Amino acid sequence: YSMADSYVKFDEAATRAAMAMRLSVDLTDDLREGVKQASIAVARFTPEEIAEGMRLWAAGTGEVVQSQSQLNRLMEDTVDIQKLAAINNVEFSQTVDDVGGIMHEFGLQTEDVGRITSVLNFVAAESFANVNDLGQAFKMVGPLANELGVSFETTAAALAMLSDNNVKGTMAGRALRQVLLSLLDPTAKTSSNLNTLFGVSEELGETWRDLIFPNDEFVGLAETFDILAASTENMTDAQKAELAAILQNANAVPAFITMLRNQNEARRY
Repeated sequence: YSMADSYVKFDEAATRAAMAMRLSVDLTDDLREGVKQASIAVARFTPEEIAEGMRLWAAGTGEVVQSQSQLNRLMEDTVDIQKLAAINNVEFSQTVDDVGGIMHEFGLQTEDVGRITSVLNFVAAESFANVNDLGQAFKMVGPLANELGVSFETTAAALAMLSDNNVKGTMAGRALRQVLLSLLDPTAKTSSNLNTLFGVSEELGETWRDLIFPNDEFVGLAETFDILAASTENMTDAQKAELAAILQNANAVPAFITMLRNQNEARRY
């Protein structure tokens, strides 16, 4: 009875995945066998969990599978995600959602899955953020970061910094998004203070935007904070905190201070 019950659950999950991929009967049988083999190989997720993850991936990518080679490639796409979830002890279907979200947010392709999982695994190993934290954070900041030309890797590095200062998940994503928004749409007070900080004169036709957005192109998140760090090297911590409070709203202040402090340290060494 137990074996029959388990098979029914697996069959339902595999059938849902096959429907998402629009598989023929023959390819559906191949999918079932592939899912079982993947479960044995990874030894962390049940066949039902892997089948559900593949269903989410197929639904998210919108791929219609019509050949064995297509099915094999789609299964290979999820192998790296399975390993990422297994190594970090997180739910497979949630990890599929996180990786797929990042892929769409930064305009990446399925062939970039290995790149995405490698970065997520590295950040999770080298910071206090786990994979789920990163997935939630990217949902908040990914689209805007990509719009400004900030790479997936640079965004991940910023989120790693924030997580080490206990700013994680959606909180980190919102904070970093607000930092970027404050540059895109600053208040008059913010613009005035940035002009003063960077030592430029509007009377001479200069503004801080000439440094951060030369020819209307964003110089980048890392470059922006290097410019800010260079301009605040002689400030005390209290003065930097006061500057952050002037330039950012309350939610973004911790992110701003963290990245500024890290870049000040980098410049010092």
